[in-house]
Amino acid sequence: MRILAIALMLSVIVAACSSDDSGAPNDTFDRRAMLTELADAYIVPEYTEAYNRAANMRAALEAFAAAPNNSTLLAARSALAAAMNQWQRVNTFDFGPAESLFGDLSTEIATFPSNPDAIERKIANGSWTLTGFDRDTRGWNTLDYLLYGTDDDGDNAIIQAFMIGEDATKRASYMNAVAEKIVTEIGQVSTAWNGTYRNDFVSRNGTDAGSATSDVVNNLAMSFEHIKNDKVGIPAGLRAGQSRPEPHRVEAYHSGRSMELARLHFEAIREIWEGRPAGGSAPAFRSLRSYLETVPGGQRLVEETRAQCAAVQQAFDAMGDSSLASLCQANDPRVEALHTELQKLTRFFKSELSSLLGVAITYSSGDGD
Repeated sequence: MRILAIALMLSVIVAACSSDDSGAPNDTFDRRAMLTELADAYIVPEYTEAYNRAANMRAALEAFAAAPNNSTLLAARSALAAAMNQWQRVNTFDFGPAESLFGDLSTEIATFPSNPDAIERKIANGSWTLTGFDRDTRGWNTLDYLLYGTDDDGDNAIIQAFMIGEDATKRASYMNAVAEKIVTEIGQVSTAWNGTYRNDFVSRNGTDAGSATSDVVNNLAMSFEHIKNDKVGIPAGLRAGQSRPEPHRVEAYHSGRSMELARLHFEAIREIWEGRPAGGSAPAFRSLRSYLETVPGGQRLVEETRAQCAAVQQAFDAMGDSSLASLCQANDPRVEALHTELQKLTRFFKSELSSLLGVAITYSSGDGD
């Protein structure tokens, strides 16, 4: 009996040791290889490109500030659009070097909507800081306001604001300072990923809270909910407590590019999950989808997630080239249809993904999902 008891005890110990200490499901998937490929094929090059585009934007804005005219204004807008487009590809990785004492990188440079009245007060005062909690006066959406103005401003009015009057020089200085902060913030994150943080990321290959896999799963879910809740739900008036649409709360309100940016953001999340670049020019990489395919129930979730991603993409396509703000203002049913399809996808990117991979969701979106 003693021998039998010892044998049973040993079998329990062996069984316990056969699973990951963090509670991950029993599998043979190489998470370190997944993290390595994710970092090297996607995160590092995409952050490098984000920095390069931000630097190009800064140069274009400086050229416009030095010589305001139609040509330099169009060049500045084009450079801002290119930089904001690329931002959609990296804002999911808002952890590690993207976190600071003042908040994460998304909060620092991508808060929306902007606050035109507060921006104008800072310009008029001629002195400002860009490190406070008034994040709606800096970042991408502040530049969106400065280069496009309000609904009543034409291009000539915007150009004149940088040429004539006592605030023209202060306006140019403020715009350049905001652009410089964006470049600096993205540059610091890109440098870290190109340096020691990449190795730290790859080495944390468990599934416990604080592991790289946990960071990716949680931030992918948060980034997706940012689209559903902040980029679509709130402007459409579909969040709890709202009684009507609030179209001015879209991203990039002044340029009217909110729909395009939301679409690009979703396509990036889909690509990160799938591990297969949408354009087909960059190398594929092992991903959360690859991981799911190795665990019980994972293939079913992969198929369901792909089907719902396709439904979301169709809902985006149905919008055409219309401004999201104008569609929200008109209570266009296509906006609610998009939000509904995004809502259906939430459980696949959040609860079911984390459950099958044994990764805890460590954040709260506050929307009951």
